[in-house]
Amino acid sequence: TIKAVTTLDKGLDALPDSVKGPVLVEKLNFFLEQGKVTEAINVAETAIKYDPKNVSLYVALANLYAHQKQYDKASEIFKQASAIDANNFALCSSMGLLKYNMGVDKFNLSIDAKAPADQDKYLAQATDIWPDAIKDLEHAITLQRSPADQQNLRDAFDALSAMYYHLDDPTNGKKYKDLFNKQ
Repeated sequence: TIKAVTTLDKGLDALPDSVKGPVLVEKLNFFLEQGKVTEAINVAETAIKYDPKNVSLYVALANLYAHQKQYDKASEIFKQASAIDANNFALCSSMGLLKYNMGVDKFNLSIDAKAPADQDKYLAQATDIWPDAIKDLEHAITLQRSPADQQNLRDAFDALSAMYYHLDDPTNGKKYKDLFNKQ
């Protein structure tokens, strides 16, 4: 692992800035495969400096922050990516899934809360967040996507189904559950 990173870094040092982006993507993928989130974040931030119009880099970086539950940071990065390409499936689905997960965190707090007032507060927060997630995800599923987006599509259908069921809309919950099952 250390040898591979050292080799990549030596190669990066020798490259002109105009072609460092793809090599940094390889380094980013390497750290992602190793589960090294902090290193992956650093590489993604550097890669964006060399390839500032690459929406995939922003999505990867935002998802890394989201994985660490740094939702505000992830949201900010998604906004930056939206300024580049607001109709990118991976971006829109990831933004929706971020909001879905934020709502799930609040929902789980409502389940774990001891006081009824806290239960109600957290449940209200979840149900306030989910309509934005639904909007993002329903928009995302209308966008062109590649075969590489299949897992995000499944995740979008699953999240939409869960949110609609929690929001007492079983018709749409079943619709998206059926779409999920067809994937």
